[in-house]
Amino acid sequence: MAAAPKKKSGSTTKKAAGAKKPTSARTGAAKKPTSAGTGAAKKPASARTSAAKKPAAAKPVPALTIDELLTRSRSIASEIATLHQAAAFEAAARRCVAAGRPDLAAALAEAVPEALRGPALTIAAAGGAGSVDAAINVFKANMAGDDRARPQWAARAFTAARDLAGVTPRAAELAQLARAVLDEAVAGVPTWGEDGRFRELVPLLTAQLAAGDATSVRRILEIWQREDPDSLAEILQYTSPLLWIAPDDPKTTLTLLEAMEPFQREYPLDSGDRVRALAGWPAEQLHAFVGLAPRLRPDVARHLVAAGREADARNVLFAAIDDDEGDDTLAEYRLIVGDTEIAKELVVSGEWSDDLARTRLKIELGVESIADARERLRKIDPRTGGSVMSPVHLLCLLGDFAFARGEHDELPPILKAIDALLASPKRTQYDQGVEGDRRSYVADLRARIVANAGNASATRAALEADLAALPTLQRFGRDTYGRNQITASLMRRAIRHGQPDLALKIAKKITPAERSGSARQVAAAFLPADPAGALAALDALAADRADAQLLAHAPGETDPGTRLLPRLWDAVLAAAAPASAA
Repeated sequence: MAAAPKKKSGSTTKKAAGAKKPTSARTGAAKKPTSAGTGAAKKPASARTSAAKKPAAAKPVPALTIDELLTRSRSIASEIATLHQAAAFEAAARRCVAAGRPDLAAALAEAVPEALRGPALTIAAAGGAGSVDAAINVFKANMAGDDRARPQWAARAFTAARDLAGVTPRAAELAQLARAVLDEAVAGVPTWGEDGRFRELVPLLTAQLAAGDATSVRRILEIWQREDPDSLAEILQYTSPLLWIAPDDPKTTLTLLEAMEPFQREYPLDSGDRVRALAGWPAEQLHAFVGLAPRLRPDVARHLVAAGREADARNVLFAAIDDDEGDDTLAEYRLIVGDTEIAKELVVSGEWSDDLARTRLKIELGVESIADARERLRKIDPRTGGSVMSPVHLLCLLGDFAFARGEHDELPPILKAIDALLASPKRTQYDQGVEGDRRSYVADLRARIVANAGNASATRAALEADLAALPTLQRFGRDTYGRNQITASLMRRAIRHGQPDLALKIAKKITPAERSGSARQVAAAFLPADPAGALAALDALAADRADAQLLAHAPGETDPGTRLLPRLWDAVLAAAAPASAA
């Protein structure tokens, strides 16, 4: 048995312990933090790493001042080449006058190229800044020197005459310039060309209509229809204010509708207040109207029922109905006039081409619950070739319907059914083409559900999660265009939920060549709260096309006041108002 080792003395043990400290202790003693000046041990590596990766706080964008926006406005004025582009400056000048700063309106007018600054000068002069004579002289010079543009200048002259009424007797000269153009069109071949004899008058006619001068407009339309009905029909197709010039005058409206082909009536015949006015028409003319515009039959009937004219509503719906009218249409009509039991029979036993419309009516009539509809719609239909995205789409629309009805408890099971379908590996050729769009729709439904709870932080977190998942979702885009569409969908979702900074981050992931439309949308989302952020977003996304975007209007918009430049002026002037008042 080996001898036990000798026990070291206490002094020796203490000496050895002092000479050989553990490695960790030696390291901690040798490398004291210079900032603290203490012997505390270093932070764990994980803590150091997380601290190093912490993103720097974004620098706030300085507030946009009036002087800065004026400088920017002057820099882009040189790009103005037409009255259409100058309209953005005119709208901005009006904002300045309305805010009590006609001096700024005059400054904006002076920035516009000399040949195009007349309307803006007039706006400033009407507000008390600048020369009325100089403004009127620009109108006269242009109308005398540019035959092709005479109708456009006449429209501006009409508006300018109203602006200057009560300010100067010379306003009558501008009104006369506008009347002369109308007289020239009525008399025969105008100086701006026979092809545009009436067509070029549209800006002037819409300006008169906006000012309440329907009598003059009606006179021109009657002559136009008599002498060139084809061009009138083409214009009415896209200029609904002219078509609806007299909803309280059935004869005029029916005459204009009769001048149009059926396909031309689809776009301008929108529903709403204009259709609501038809509830005051005599029964015979209502019948004529729905004969020309059958798509509006249910809308007109609803307004008649609301006005207590149920018999006329029934006549509108059923007097001239086709024998082969679908059961879905008949059920909707019966529901409008209160024939609930007949509508129930049709949704239960009738033949339907639109399964979603049938589902909606079944739920409204109490024939089917949303839960029953979910179980039916989640099934893959062999008639679609086994498509997964078809039931996903139907379930999304069912989710929209449940959301609108306030049946929020039904939403989680609908989303669960959607997730089960998306987990299926099978995809048809149709599925492959639409999957990115369908998944975006699902994500949008989820975001709306979160936002509906009223927790802004949770909504923001959900959108950030969608952004993190964007690369995965983009893989469902079949090409660059498809991937951009998926990204733009998320960008619009962020805008709808009040997150413009996040929308900007998302929009930067759209390819530069396709960003211009997105740039305007994102910039507008910052307004009116953050004009500096709006301008910075526009510059970041549109780059060298940013100035052009400030002057351009969005698709479908006709009011110059909706362009970005006047909206920026609105926001900056509003922000400066408290300071100037103080």
